[in-house]
Amino acid sequence: MLDRLSIIIVTYNSGEILRQCLNSLKHSCGVLPEIIVVDNANDSATKLLVAEYANTKYVAAKENLGFAGGNNLGLPYCTRDYILLLNDDTIIDEEPFSDLIKYLQEHSEVGVVQGTMLLPNCENTLDSCGSFLTPFGVHYFRYFLEPLNNPEEQLKALPVFSVKGALMLFHREILQKVNGVLFYDNFKNYYEEIDFCHRVWLAGREVHFVGTKPIKHLMGQTSRKFAQSEIWSQYIANILFSFNTLFDNYGRWYILPRFYLINLANFLRSIVCFKWGMVSAYFKVFPKYKKTAALRKKVRKQIQSARVISDRELFKKIMVKPSLRFYFKH
Repeated sequence: MLDRLSIIIVTYNSGEILRQCLNSLKHSCGVLPEIIVVDNANDSATKLLVAEYANTKYVAAKENLGFAGGNNLGLPYCTRDYILLLNDDTIIDEEPFSDLIKYLQEHSEVGVVQGTMLLPNCENTLDSCGSFLTPFGVHYFRYFLEPLNNPEEQLKALPVFSVKGALMLFHREILQKVNGVLFYDNFKNYYEEIDFCHRVWLAGREVHFVGTKPIKHLMGQTSRKFAQSEIWSQYIANILFSFNTLFDNYGRWYILPRFYLINLANFLRSIVCFKWGMVSAYFKVFPKYKKTAALRKKVRKQIQSARVISDRELFKKIMVKPSLRFYFKH
């Protein structure tokens, strides 16, 4: 099955982390599938590193495009039926890709899948096993940072609202159902995979978590290189873009007031607690959001005219309603 697989890995000055990932792919897969490494730093050392591996293409970005733009840049270089997005800070002991491909083949209603990831830097706990939407627009990440002590329950395959781009597989034909768009370049980093999964649901396909042989996710190896206020402001701006383009009128009425309320509370708490980095991040949100006005209008028109499921129907499938304690924790 791996001869039908293309893997995109976006990297930014990752050096030995990338080498570790490529070595693990080589050892776990035997013959490497088609691999496209997108270098957001356009670094000669990374180019030389990639040249050491068979069946691996190097693609240099002219500037740092982030995870969203990097994957978009790599996508045209994929020549195979199945496309996997894989973080450069992952280590694969036993490849789970064949099982993910098989699952898609056996479940025609499913458009996107994620396998199992463990977090070695967090006591080998689970990475998110898919996420659900909540009424406040905050995402409920299943089993995140919990020990893997009940595999039969924790790793069962099921529909989820979204999966993580660190290990996300789809058939290339799904792109035709979402207007040919994988990610919007302006997202740069954060929330792009959730927006994509949301669009897949609206196009009539499902998104599933699938329990597989776990891979290791070192997590945060790239994001720690950037200012946290910049990360947070981009994240909130991306969420607002997604909510205002993908929700129908019912969804916007149901989610947005609550989302604004919970962020206002977080903003005020940041002031009271002298978290000036977070306060600064909130002031950066709306300039970023404002720049996307024309694109938002275009995307909303496309999505709302082509969607095949209403928000009322979708929320029944992918929304959970945790206690208030959950929101205070997050």
